[in-house]
Amino acid sequence: MASTTLGSAELLERQDADRLEQSLTQIKGNHTPHSTIGGRDGMNRSTLGHAEIVLGGDVGSDQPGTEDRKVERARELRSFLFLVIVLLPAISIAVVGALGLGIWIADMLAGPTGPAV
Repeated sequence: MASTTLGSAELLERQDADRLEQSLTQIKGNHTPHSTIGGRDGMNRSTLGHAEIVLGGDVGSDQPGTEDRKVERARELRSFLFLVIVLLPAISIAVVGALGLGIWIADMLAGPTGPAV
């Protein structure tokens, strides 16, 4: 009984793998029109989902996601450098300047701090 169940499970797994491979070939190579793949809007959503997971990026690209990752990484690097080189020093200078201005104004209004002479 266990061997029959195992055989059925293996058969189902192999059929799923074959269907996925056929779907990937159809989507990647555009061998069939979208309307024959299935689904309401011409695309079988589960097949498309599997294709995106397996390919790891844009469906149908030769090197999936490589350019997108490079562009995203370059954008993140530029953002990081802008934050570290420009924004954080500017914020630090502004905070220290605001505190100094506040203390200077307080000294002008209330007199200098310290013991009375």
